[in-house]
Amino acid sequence: MMTKSLLRMSLIVGLLLSACGVVAVQIEEPIPTVNPTDTPIPPPPIQAEASAGLVAREAPDDSEVLVKTVAMPHIVYMPQGLALEMFEQWTPPVEYLAVDRGRGLRLRVDWSALWLVDSYGVGQVSMDVFLRAPGENDFRFAQNATTSDFEGWGADQRDELLDSTLYLTDIGDYQVRAEVEVSARNDQSVEDLRSYTYEFNLVALNYPPKLLTTPEDFTPQFGDLENAGALLDWRGWRLGPCFIRTDDLPEAATSISEACVGFANGDREAASAALQVALQQVNHPVLRSRIYQQLGTLSAVMGDWPQALIHFQQGLQASLILHDALEVSIALRNLGIAQKNTEQYDEGEINLWQSIQLSDQIEDWLGSALTYGQFGYYWESLDTLEWVTNVMQDNGLPQAEILRRWSALFRAGQAP
Repeated sequence: MMTKSLLRMSLIVGLLLSACGVVAVQIEEPIPTVNPTDTPIPPPPIQAEASAGLVAREAPDDSEVLVKTVAMPHIVYMPQGLALEMFEQWTPPVEYLAVDRGRGLRLRVDWSALWLVDSYGVGQVSMDVFLRAPGENDFRFAQNATTSDFEGWGADQRDELLDSTLYLTDIGDYQVRAEVEVSARNDQSVEDLRSYTYEFNLVALNYPPKLLTTPEDFTPQFGDLENAGALLDWRGWRLGPCFIRTDDLPEAATSISEACVGFANGDREAASAALQVALQQVNHPVLRSRIYQQLGTLSAVMGDWPQALIHFQQGLQASLILHDALEVSIALRNLGIAQKNTEQYDEGEINLWQSIQLSDQIEDWLGSALTYGQFGYYWESLDTLEWVTNVMQDNGLPQAEILRRWSALFRAGQAP
């Protein structure tokens, strides 16, 4: 999968801006391409399609869908009986899906059946999918996928997929439920029936108006986090408080200016304090999301990871208000690193994987590679570090040299 992603990375490297130039970051609302609906009246139609029969493993095209495996049932038919195990899959706390370019959510039952010598049996696998849309109180039926009755005898094996794919029409917070039922029966009238419910929250997001892909977007601006093993996504810093325009935000102009002065003077605590004052003065969602990322970055550089964790958690919540997939992926990435550094290992692992998954959906290949580079550090994986180093080098990113140093230290038996 990594190799395939690398082949698809053909990004144009932008020229570094002159160090003497002045950069102004406009605070603008992201351009929505679908309209969020708090209370749909009438409810939007649920678009879905199902594999109505047996589906070979090679058949589905999963390139434009987010695949969630719901269960992996195994049926074994024996001469004197049968065995059935559902192998229920882990349910994530939340999933993220960029929906406004036709990407679907595919729920999958990956099932197999084995007939031993001198055995006979029949079976069926079915899945009902329900959806609770934003603003709704109840789940609505969305789709049924059911195999035909399958049978086998002697020595035989089936290894198949059963899919149901939803295409959401609006951004917002959804709940998805899949109810799976598997039945099996042999010729001695031994029968087994199992069911399982898989339910999770789904946040539907917009594609970003544009991706941030230049070396300057990713370049670490200050501090020494990278030599301490932390590959923050510096796109969240957005060049810092000195490059926030406050023409339309007079109430925050003074505090933003004070944050800029503090940062320019190397007084990061003063910059942080001024940014926290600015948060109390504005409700602009884009600015709030940006300030939380800047606060988290300042705290991380100062070595205060517990405080960085708080700011990055707030930053994730602020980015979710925007429903911008790029902003959410950046927030997930930085939050995951802060969680790892505060010994919230499982939560950090989940959020880092979610950042990769979301970055891949919007073809933010450099963002995805950045997280793999962080995993290369955690795993002490020279192979992972090598391919990410090549990606960074090919695109002119300074993280290439950082990863190269990490690899050298790992080869020497030292931790960065």
